[in-house]
Amino acid sequence: MTFSRPETIEEEWDILYRDYPEVYDAWVKIEMEPDIIAVLNDQFHFVGKKIADIGSGTGSSTIRLAKYADSVVGIEIEEAMNAIALSKIQAMGIRNVQCGLGDAESIPLRDCSVDVAIAVTLAGGDIRKVADEMERITKVGGVVIRIDCAPGWYGGELNPVITNSERDESPKKGSRNEILPALGYAAMDVWLDQDYGTVEKAIETYGFIHGKAVIDYIRANGVTSIKWKMRVHYKHKPHF
Repeated sequence: MTFSRPETIEEEWDILYRDYPEVYDAWVKIEMEPDIIAVLNDQFHFVGKKIADIGSGTGSSTIRLAKYADSVVGIEIEEAMNAIALSKIQAMGIRNVQCGLGDAESIPLRDCSVDVAIAVTLAGGDIRKVADEMERITKVGGVVIRIDCAPGWYGGELNPVITNSERDESPKKGSRNEILPALGYAAMDVWLDQDYGTVEKAIETYGFIHGKAVIDYIRANGVTSIKWKMRVHYKHKPHF
């Protein structure tokens, strides 16, 4: 029996990761300018480093990090997403990347085994547990980096149109923007533009993820690009 793809999954990210990883992959392949990995390389100097990409998904950030790093290991909890990452890495002949299954709250890497632990829009997980694990695997003097949407910018500039706004990470109690600064993380914001090229491409990727109201807005307003404000939390692992 075959099933047709729905018009939208209406913010059901677990369904996206499990059942439509190819849509997620098509979405993350739509480049943002500037490339935030390149921006962070200028800031944190990834060249020659060992990097762990936590919540590596379909491997987009992992592959981009590999252009700078000595080696990158991607850790992803969803098997369907990891399978796409492995397929891409093999097809591209990338030799300094490994990807495997694992939970961000219990990262399957040794203590102090990487120079950089990075998570790009990591979904779910207890914020403190994930921070503890990312810091555990990072060498003294290394850096832990979390990249997420800035407060009020979940989903980018179309945030007001998105029906489910509960995911917005304002600095309220229990959010990343409240917890991570309390754990000693500094923060900086990066502005990005994502050009979809056509209304149809925006609908079949971004709209499919974010819901019917977003699809209707994109179609009615001819939206082909979306601006994002991303917040980067970072912390250098101190000497004790």
